[in-house]
Amino acid sequence: MELQRQDFDQQPRSASRPGSGVEQFHLVGMNGTRVVVATGEIDIASSPGLWVALSEAIAAGQGEVIVDLSGVTFIDSQGLNVLLRAYKALSPEGRELCLRSPRPQARKALEVSGVASVLRMDG
Repeated sequence: MELQRQDFDQQPRSASRPGSGVEQFHLVGMNGTRVVVATGEIDIASSPGLWVALSEAIAAGQGEVIVDLSGVTFIDSQGLNVLLRAYKALSPEGRELCLRSPRPQARKALEVSGVASVLRMDG
C-alpha cells in the first residue's frame, strides 16, 4: 500500500535523540492504522525514542501499527526488544505490529534473532 500525504489523519510527529544514530522517528496515521517511520540506526541510544513513537502509536490508534524500516541501516538487541515490547502491548487488544521493508542488515538481525518468526514483515 502506497501512503500519500492526503491519507494522513494527523501531521507527522517526531521523536529523536540528539547524538544518536537515528535521524528521527515519525508517527503518522491513516484510517486507524498508525505508521512509525524510522531512519538511521536503532541501538541502545536511540531505542528509547522508538519506544516513545511506538507507545504513541499504540495509544492513538485502533488498528495495526506499522513500523517502516526502509530507512533503518542498523538494529541491535535493544531495538529488537522495543519491537517485541510493542508486539506484546498490542496482542491483548487483538492488534498487530507489522514491520515494513527492512533493509538487508535489519532483516538479517530480525531473522537471526527469531523476531521475524513472531512479527509480520511486509516487503
